[in-house]
Amino acid sequence: MALTGQFIADKRMEQFRKLARDQYDCGSKMVSKWCKASRKAMKREVSISEWKSWERLDGFMDWWNEEFPEFGGVTIADLRCAEHEFWSGIVEAMSEREAWAFGVFAKAAAAQKAAEQHNNGELEDWLNQPQGKGWFAEAAEAK
Repeated sequence: MALTGQFIADKRMEQFRKLARDQYDCGSKMVSKWCKASRKAMKREVSISEWKSWERLDGFMDWWNEEFPEFGGVTIADLRCAEHEFWSGIVEAMSEREAWAFGVFAKAAAAQKAAEQHNNGELEDWLNQPQGKGWFAEAAEAK
């Protein structure tokens, strides 16, 4: 049995997860395909209703997804990497004098500047409101 947090998978679940991982790597991405493959690979087929009952078990999907990091979604590191690749490509294209790259750069720079001004303006507006002034003492009160 595999233990993840409080979830303990049984041997059947472990066997099916291994089968599903193999199937996924071979191009079968859907649970229905994995269930069909289980007809030959396991003593007893995993039905879609059995799968759905497993999905409802507390902690099952966390355990399941340990074998499928692709299902983890986009992380902050992924976004930083994508941003780096984006800007590297833009700079490279600018170095090669690609006109479209200069346009993309100009639009991105303008959007960033507008966002910074918008955020700074909101903060300044809040600080000028009575509720925003509570974090500091007036000069006369500070003496």
